[in-house]
Order: sequence, then structure tokens, then C-alpha cells
Amino acid sequence: MNSPIKRLYTVGTKGKAKGVTFEAKKNSLEKFVLNIKKVADSESAEVKPSNKIMVDTLEEAYALLKQEGYSLNMASKDGQRTLCELSKIKVEYF
Repeated sequence: MNSPIKRLYTVGTKGKAKGVTFEAKKNSLEKFVLNIKKVADSESAEVKPSNKIMVDTLEEAYALLKQEGYSLNMASKDGQRTLCELSKIKVEYF
């Protein structure tokens, strides 16, 4: 059995996000939010509520990320937000 996940995070590499740490944070409903990647006509298709999945734990979020087609909502301490796919995310265990 794997150790519990302490945090899922990434560090920005471009523009004003360069060097900024983004971390998975719970939303106002105390859930971690992932987006289902879908091909669509609109650039904003990923941010529609119908494309969101909410989970209770980082372990659940990580399990979904391991499946293709999901990205994780992440935030920095200064309020910047990003969507990240598994290849960009680092895992820290307890």
C-alpha cells in the first residue's frame, strides 16, 4: 500500500508563473477539482462546470490523473490558478 499523499504540486516554468509553486487546494465545498479534457469548438470548454469532477482526497485526484484525460485545478499562494496534467505534477508523500 502506498503512503498517503501529503500534496500534489507543480512549479511554473513560463511568464509570470515562472518559479511559482502551484498546489492542489480544496474548493469552498472542501473538494479537490479536476477537469475532464474534451475536444471542443470553444477554447473555454475545459472550464465549464459539466466538465468538472470533484473528489475528497489527494489519492482520489491522483488516481484520476493517472488515467488519460484529466487535469487538476491548482493554485498558488498569491491566487494564480492553473490546470495541470499528470506529467507536470510532483507528488509529496507523508
